[in-house]
Amino acid sequence: MTMLPALSIYGALLTPWIMSLTMVHSSASVLEDIPETAIQDGLQVDEECSSDSSANDCAWNALQYRGSADHASIEEGVYPNRAPRAITALQWNPHWECFVRTPHSCGQGATKALNGILKAGFLDFANLVMWADESYRPPAPFSMLKAKCGRDVVMLLYDRTHWRPSGEHKVLCLQGKDRASVVQVFTKTTAPLLGLSVMVVGAHLPHPEMGDLRELNGMIASWGKNVMFIGDTNTIEQSKRLWCELNPKSCSQVISTELLNSCCKDTHYVYKGFDRILANFGEHMQTKSCFESVGNLSMGEFHKGVVGTLAVG
Repeated sequence: MTMLPALSIYGALLTPWIMSLTMVHSSASVLEDIPETAIQDGLQVDEECSSDSSANDCAWNALQYRGSADHASIEEGVYPNRAPRAITALQWNPHWECFVRTPHSCGQGATKALNGILKAGFLDFANLVMWADESYRPPAPFSMLKAKCGRDVVMLLYDRTHWRPSGEHKVLCLQGKDRASVVQVFTKTTAPLLGLSVMVVGAHLPHPEMGDLRELNGMIASWGKNVMFIGDTNTIEQSKRLWCELNPKSCSQVISTELLNSCCKDTHYVYKGFDRILANFGEHMQTKSCFESVGNLSMGEFHKGVVGTLAVG
C-alpha cells in the first residue's frame, strides 16, 4: 500500500530507528510489563490472544488464514464517494503502542490518516479503540462520543450533518473496569434514508469467555430494532455466532464485513476477524481494509482498519 506522502520521507529517515526498536520488542516477553509512559498516559497492554484456555484455538485457527488472497483496500488519500442508500463505518484499533512507543511516526501518521478519511466525506461512523491521544478532536463535521473504562478508551465518531443522536449515550464496561463500549441511538436527518433510526455500538470486547456482555445484551434486546455493531471483537469466531452472543434473544439475521486479517502487526496479521462491523438489517455489506501503511511506522499490536458499507436498500 502506498504510504502517506507527508510521511514517506519522514518514514525513510526513521526506518533504522524503528527497526532497532522492533528487534528489541520482538525479543522481549509477550507478557512484558507496561512501560511507565503507557501508565502515565492511562493505557494498558492488550494481549490479543491471551493465555487462557482458548489461546491455542485462537492461534491455530488464525494461522489457517495466513497467505489468503488480499482483499480490496483503501489507499490513503484515494477514497470512494458516499453511497446513497447505505451506511459506511470504520473500525480501527491502532493500539496504544502507536502513540506511546512511536508517537512521532505512527502517532502522527495515524492522526493524519484518520483525519484524511474523515474529511473525504463518505463515512457515517467511526469506532476508534485504544486511541491514546487524549487531546484528539475530529475534524468537522464529525462529533465524538467517548467511553473510558479504567485505562481502556473507545471513541465513537459520527457525521452530525447526516445523523442526530437520540437521547443520551451509554457507557458500558464489559470486563470489570476494563473493555469500554459506547451505545447511542442515531436518527438519519437527510435523504435518502431520512428518519431511519439505528442503535450504534462502538465496542472493545473482552477475549472469549472473559468479561460480561449481559448489560449490552439487554440494551440491544430492549431496542429491538436496527443495530450496527462496530468493534474490536478479540475473536475469530464466525459473525453469526458472535451476533448470537451479543443478541441472544433475536439473532436470526446478521450481515457482516468479511473477516479480514486485521490483527496484529507483531504477529504478521494472522488473526482473522478481530475487527468487524455487524448489522441486523440491510441487504449486504462491502468490506475494505485501510491504514496498513501507517502500521509500517508502528510496532506491537497495531491493527489495520476495516471499512464496511452496509447497503440498506
